[in-house]
Amino acid sequence: MDFKSPLPNARGVSAHAPAARDPFAAMRREMDRMFDDFARGWPAPPAGAAAFLSPAAEVCETDAGVEFLFDLPGIDPKDVAVEIEDGVLTVAAERRLEKDDPASGKRTHLSECAYGKFVRRFELPFDVDPARIAGQFDNGVLRVFVPRPVEAERRAIKVAVKSG
Repeated sequence: MDFKSPLPNARGVSAHAPAARDPFAAMRREMDRMFDDFARGWPAPPAGAAAFLSPAAEVCETDAGVEFLFDLPGIDPKDVAVEIEDGVLTVAAERRLEKDDPASGKRTHLSECAYGKFVRRFELPFDVDPARIAGQFDNGVLRVFVPRPVEAERRAIKVAVKSG
């Protein structure tokens, strides 16, 4: 069975299109193979080593404003800071490593989770009123909603036009 990606690339051609339709297919496969080979063999950071995290984020824009979603599993809400300065939204957090406890018999045998600090910054497309920004942390997902500024009411002003 020939599997084809349902997602088109920037030119509207499937990422797995035959070379006859996509002259760059062979080059793309070779680049993927090279990156896979390059990453293979790199040691994983030891358990407890500080790592720089880059959690997944979504940015959605509506007529009402911009919503940011950050996946922060295992991070305590008290370890999350959200700030806006000079039109830039900054989210910083830290996922702390739970130490083994010999007294309770806890010993880690495998650790694939990432621990450490991270900072993500996003430039906002408009000026904001910090008092109207809302944030919520629920089930490991941080949602930050930045509403658009309230525009001054537009009023029609009649201007008397005199001839002469």
